[in-house]
Amino acid sequence: MRSLKVFLILSSLLLTATRAVAGVTDNPLGTRNPEERSAEKSNVLPGGSMVFGTSYNSLLYRIFIKFRDYEFSGLVLIKQMHADSSVHIVFLSEFGPTLMNLKYKDDSFTTVSAKEFFSNEKLIKLIGANFRMLIQDPSYIRKIKDRNIECRQLRKLKFRHLSDSFVYIYGNDGLLQRAKYRGNALTVIKAEFGFGQGAEPTSIRFSYRGVPLQVRMERVNVMN
Repeated sequence: MRSLKVFLILSSLLLTATRAVAGVTDNPLGTRNPEERSAEKSNVLPGGSMVFGTSYNSLLYRIFIKFRDYEFSGLVLIKQMHADSSVHIVFLSEFGPTLMNLKYKDDSFTTVSAKEFFSNEKLIKLIGANFRMLIQDPSYIRKIKDRNIECRQLRKLKFRHLSDSFVYIYGNDGLLQRAKYRGNALTVIKAEFGFGQGAEPTSIRFSYRGVPLQVRMERVNVMN
């Protein structure tokens, strides 16, 4: 039960790390057939990228979580499968065994494999909802507000999807600086991003409104 609680916390804290929506403005749905939607995806995100706005095959992050006196560390692998245009999210312990493998395709999640307590339907839905922000396909979002804040040399993207709101702030170098997720007045998550030489975040720090949680992600490896 303790492990289940830890991973519930983990999944809820990973909601805001993305740059997938860069470059999208208005996308009215219901007027395009699947072929048109597929074509738009390839035009909006060069290289087939869905996560941080950069081409990749795999992204691996070490995750550190502190909740009061309890500490947890593990790995999350984000794997893009070009054969079927899907993305897999794989939870790993630090000793290697796979704890869960989720597949995202056509704006929905399915479970490829899961350990016993991860097969709980409510848990699967929670993890799917949380990781949607990491890998959701921008062509399914109806409208994205995109504007430049010239006085601060920033770019701001804002949109609503599935009743939640999301805001992303980019610097004049085009890199994501911070993000904010709001589910309701009591559910607000903020994320700050750090970069090295590449276009993928090397560090991500999360903060929660009114919750004594500390979470950070540090990139371990990128395989291109």
